[in-house]
Amino acid sequence: MQGTHECLAVARARREQIGRPPAMTEEQIRRARGLLTDPENTITSIAKLLGVSRTTIYTYVPSANDLHPA
Repeated sequence: MQGTHECLAVARARREQIGRPPAMTEEQIRRARGLLTDPENTITSIAKLLGVSRTTIYTYVPSANDLHPA
């Protein structure tokens, strides 16, 4: 039986994605950036609309910190 490191090496050699998938797609990131340009939109409302957490918005859209300070 193979160990974890050996299996990961095999997966990497096959160019398989390893680990957790990204929380936001490129389309969601673009949409969040667009919504952030309107000062009436809050981080919370954008997060609910996209189905992610506020922390995820701040992680994937670093400019959100400048536009909407917490």
